[in-house]
Amino acid sequence: MKKTILFIFIVLIIIAGVLWWLDSRLEGGLMGYLTSSEENSTTTGAFGKFDPENPQETYPLEEVPEKAVQITISNDAFEPTEFTVQPEQVVSLAFEGKSEASHIIKFTDESLSNIRVVVGQYKRGISFVAPKEPGDYIFYCDVGDHRESGEEGVMHVINPTQ
Repeated sequence: MKKTILFIFIVLIIIAGVLWWLDSRLEGGLMGYLTSSEENSTTTGAFGKFDPENPQETYPLEEVPEKAVQITISNDAFEPTEFTVQPEQVVSLAFEGKSEASHIIKFTDESLSNIRVVVGQYKRGISFVAPKEPGDYIFYCDVGDHRESGEEGVMHVINPTQ
């Protein structure tokens, strides 16, 4: 009888430890994860699931997924300087710094003001949903005079029928 109670006690401690570990690892905690409406609040891009209302940059990447648009940043340029997407398409951008400088990538349009990527001498990505309105959306480096030196590009949002 005493061995059974001891066994149950040990199992409960192990379960509590696992739950504590999961709670510390999941964004929003275990209860937030279990009660979140994932279908309504997340979308999937090349870097995995993300919140379209609050996209976050990735940790430094070792490899860039094939579906991501890869943009290299040198001392005074982006390569490529432009890419094309469709309205409301999930866009995944991967930036790689090739200079010793740091870069902060932003868009000029207010509808994309929540997009921000900090890049050094590594690769970093972000996924977001393209604007609904077709047009040209400028992205640039917001560090010092980097933009004036040529660190600027354009995301063309074009309807598939155009």
